[in-house]
Amino acid sequence: MRLLLAALAAASSLLPVVHAAPREPPAGSAERKQLADDLRTPMQEQIGKPILFRFKHLRLEGDWAYAVWIPLQPNGRPFDWAGTRWAEPFPPEDACTLLRREGGTWRPVHAVIGPTDATCECAPYFVELMHDAGEPARAAARSVPVALFPNPTCGPVAVPASRPARR
Repeated sequence: MRLLLAALAAASSLLPVVHAAPREPPAGSAERKQLADDLRTPMQEQIGKPILFRFKHLRLEGDWAYAVWIPLQPNGRPFDWAGTRWAEPFPPEDACTLLRREGGTWRPVHAVIGPTDATCECAPYFVELMHDAGEPARAAARSVPVALFPNPTCGPVAVPASRPARR
């Protein structure tokens, strides 16, 4: 019996991993709150001010998450970019972040603040930007589930695994 169980376990390790379809955690759920809390600290450090998020797009698949978000002040008002590097000439209206869950914590892999619409909406374009950002974003770009993005196939951009980063 033990031999049979060991054989089944070994055989099952050869099967491909099947991922569930991307999903959006419900508003007010503990999962959504944890993701927002885990994202807040690194974004506050990068921006230099306290921040809240209103998600325009949030999808999770396995240990990956992709968020397009509008920054807000802690009082819920539009974010005040004064005193940040994004204040001039046109303060950003939104941002997008790819996250990966590691040890139960969501960690940003790559974030773009003040993007163009194509940057946040198009999987190929965002993945190319990740590739150009260097390691570890480049390594992550090869395994990102593109179904997380609002438009997974909106462009002809392909990112070969061996292409060097642009300088």
